[in-house]
Amino acid sequence: MVYVATYPTCVVDQVIHPFRIVGDTLGIPFFDDFSYPGPWPDPTKWLDDKAFVNDRMAYQPISIGVATLDGVDERGKPYPVDSTYRDYLTSAYFDLSGYSEADNILFSFWAQPKGLGFRPETKDSLIVEFKDIHGVWQVAEQITGYLAFVPSDSLAPFVYRAYGIGDAEYLYDGFQFRFRNRSDLTGALDLWHIDYVRLGKNLTKENIDIAFTTRPNTLLTKYSAMPWRHFLNDPGSGWIRTCRSVCSIIFRSSNPPTPVKSRLSTD
Repeated sequence: MVYVATYPTCVVDQVIHPFRIVGDTLGIPFFDDFSYPGPWPDPTKWLDDKAFVNDRMAYQPISIGVATLDGVDERGKPYPVDSTYRDYLTSAYFDLSGYSEADNILFSFWAQPKGLGFRPETKDSLIVEFKDIHGVWQVAEQITGYLAFVPSDSLAPFVYRAYGIGDAEYLYDGFQFRFRNRSDLTGALDLWHIDYVRLGKNLTKENIDIAFTTRPNTLLTKYSAMPWRHFLNDPGSGWIRTCRSVCSIIFRSSNPPTPVKSRLSTD
């Protein structure tokens, strides 16, 4: 199936002219761990760029890189206060027409409220939706934010979520899923972080994968980055840390996603 998506674009004097993007549907399995630079989602997998792809705002992510939903748009501009629904993360179209309930198709992801940013309150929810064969978005789950009695400085872990896609209403050519968040505040607030989004057959919580969870420390002693020519001007000034033949890394290898520290040797 070839899908047709219509998007408005604003030109001079705020005249709105729609244009169309034509492309083919995707097959399964689907996977995105947001381990690329960003700041926007991969356009071959997602249809909008509201979510912020980053590697700094989540706490102990499943792997480096998450998609963060908050109260600012794709350009970092706060949303209007008269709206409570903020970011969207909408998938491309999938062809599920050749599958049945017996194929055990699952949609799964990991989600975390707050991370290293501003926590979402109970009503500041993360909403998961599927588009049915009639083109109507159906709510699969509305995940609530922090409960009132939970300390605001606490760090919630990533939680695994999975949903069966066996209903005939979803097994068609053109299926989509999306995330959106609700927030009463505008700005980089009420954060929700999403990682390891998957759609496929017979998925399990135990993901056989080895992935880095944090970036390596910088080799520089005083800065996180510096121009190469500055280093060449005075290479003996102790800019570089003393390197050893063995270094430590942190990665995740299976469920539960607990960080594992390992040592790599150059010998």
